[in-house]
Formats: sequence, structure tokens, C-alpha cells
Amino acid sequence: MKIDEGLEGTPAPLQVKLFGPDMAVLAEKGTQVREAMERVPGLTDVKMDQVAGVPQLQARIDRKAAARYGVSVAAISEVVRLAIGGDELTQVWKDQRSYGVFARFPDAARSDPEAIGNLLVDTPAGPRIPLSQLATLTLAEGPNVIWREAMSRRVSIDAGVEGRDLASVVTDIKQGLKKVELPPGYSVVFAGQFESSQRAMRSLLLATAIALFVVFMLLFAALGSHAQALLILATVPSAFVGGVASLWLTGGSLNVSSAVGFIALFGIAVQNSLVLMTQTRDFIAGGHSQEEAIRLASIQRVRPKLMTASCAALGLVPILLTRGTGAEIEQPLAIVVVGGLVTSTLFTLLVLPAMYMLLERAKGRVRMHLKRLSGGNGRAAALVGLAAEEATRE
Repeated sequence: MKIDEGLEGTPAPLQVKLFGPDMAVLAEKGTQVREAMERVPGLTDVKMDQVAGVPQLQARIDRKAAARYGVSVAAISEVVRLAIGGDELTQVWKDQRSYGVFARFPDAARSDPEAIGNLLVDTPAGPRIPLSQLATLTLAEGPNVIWREAMSRRVSIDAGVEGRDLASVVTDIKQGLKKVELPPGYSVVFAGQFESSQRAMRSLLLATAIALFVVFMLLFAALGSHAQALLILATVPSAFVGGVASLWLTGGSLNVSSAVGFIALFGIAVQNSLVLMTQTRDFIAGGHSQEEAIRLASIQRVRPKLMTASCAALGLVPILLTRGTGAEIEQPLAIVVVGGLVTSTLFTLLVLPAMYMLLERAKGRVRMHLKRLSGGNGRAAALVGLAAEEATRE
């Protein structure tokens, strides 16, 4: 909680900040926001910043009257400050401790607005004018604390989340806030763990996109074929489907932990597909036909693929079964990897060989079509032969 408070300004998992210039409007709209949040299932301990007013004596200086008597606003403010609050003249040491000595008017002269209004203010012309002729003194309520952030006043509403994921709760809150009409100049911002998780998710999405591009380039460098590299990357959606399905079945949510699990899962899935594709190419280079090569590779790679997937899944079983402290952070990663391994392994063993054969047959039809277009022309046949060879390599 201390780490969260240091990073996000609040230990609460979710904080709704309401920004605006007027504290009275902020208090009113903040109460409406709090009531809307209390109706959202899954939110606990909903509380708003204390905005109750404290009694204040407000002195509103009449600038026209002050100018008529030749008294500056600063001089009037100084009289009020010295008469009511006092000023520290010196310090007295007693028993190795220092105490400030303040000079101010007696209680009888500052006990009520009427007495304060009778305070005399010096003027440049000489006469002394009562403060009541230069300012209007009223008793009112003012905020006990004014919170500011980004050069703007704010009121925050903190809440905990229980039994639901943070993203869906925020979606429901946004739906409820549509009924709260905010005046111009007022805005709502979501903070707390939700803000940090959104920032982390954006970083992870960027990292995933970069990683997939790098993997594609490495696959192309290893296989020398764009089509086969893309075919191997087709394993990634199958792994993603399995991870999402496992989260849905277990009631989990897509968060930072599960996103890291998806990245690890994509690496395992691509590795298994690459092993199958490499083995198939080796059989073709050894003189086997394409159908026989893909069949032999699929059969011989069953045990290594199952061992790879089983080792990764069994290694995560302790995390799946744990119920101790921190389990809610680790379990989404394990759930995603285990569920995604099931679908990606089935895809690699059953679907990927069929997709490879469809790709090779499509290449064969392209070669036959190019040969028919050559029409026996020697030069055209040579060009078509080069094109067919390039199509085969791709």
C-alpha cells in the first residue's frame, strides 16, 4: 500500500479525481460521483475527501472606500493580521525549550465581527478610520483543506475492488457517471492502480508488437520464405484463443500478469511450429515427397511437442493451486500459459500440417498456371521458370 501511495498518490486500487475551480461545486459533484460509485457492484469502502467547511471570518475590503481614504489594501490586511492573528516579537527560553512571544489585541477586541469592525486603521491624512468603513466582515464556512494537482483544485473519491476485475468496474463507473452533469471547466480522471495498469498494458502491447516483428524477421532468416514464416505465426492466434478461453472459464481477467503470460505463451507456440516446419524441410531435402515429409514430421514431432507443452504446464501447476499471499498476481499468468498451450499444441499437431499442404498445393497450381502461360516460347519459358522457382522458394 505504501508503494502504491508513493507511485499513484493513493493506496486505494481505484481513485476518481474530480477537477474544477470552485470548491462548492466540487463538493456537490463529488457527492454525486460517490453516490454513483456506491451503486456499482464490486466496489467497497467508497469514500470522498473531507470537504466539510470550517467557520471563518471573511473580511471583504471595499477598494473604493480604501482609495477614498488613501489606505492601501495591504495596510488593511496587515491591521487584521496583527490584531487577530498577532505577530511573533521574540522568543523566550525556558527549561531548554523556546517559546514564541506574540503580540495581538485582547480577546474583547477580536471576539466577534462587531468588535473587529471597531478596530481603527491609520490613514495618511491622520484620522483613524474604523475597519467596518473599509471592509465588510461576515461569518461564513470555508474548506478546511484545498487539494490541488496539476495547478487545479480537485476532490478525489477512493474505493476498493472485491470480486471483480478493475477494468470492468471502471467501465460500469463510466456508465454511471453519464448521469452526472459536469459544468464547463470540470473533468473526471481515473487514477490509482487502474492508471498504472493501463500504462503498463500500453507498454506491453508495444513490446508485443515489436517482439512479433522481430520473431517474423528471425523466422524469415531461418526459413527463407515469407509464406512459411507467416504460417508459423498463425500459431499465435490459436494460442491467444486458448489463453482467453481459460481466463473466461476460470473467471480471470486480462491484466498485466496475464499479458506477460501471453508473451511467454507466444514464444513456446512459435518454437513448436518452427520445429515441425524445420523437420518437414529436412525430410523434403532428403528426397521425400511433400505429403510424406509432412506426415513423417508430424508423427515424429508428437512426443517432443507433448513433452515441451507438458513440462511448461506442469511447472505452473503449483502456481495454479496456490491460495496464499500474491496468488491473485501470479495465477493469471499460469492460467493463460496452460490454456494457450492446449490449443496451440492441438493446432500445431492437427491444423498446421494441413495448412502447410494447402500452401504447397497453391504454389503448385501457380507454377502450372505460369507454365501454361509460357506457351512454348523459349525466352518466356525461361522467365516463367525463374518465376516458378521464386514462387516455390516463397
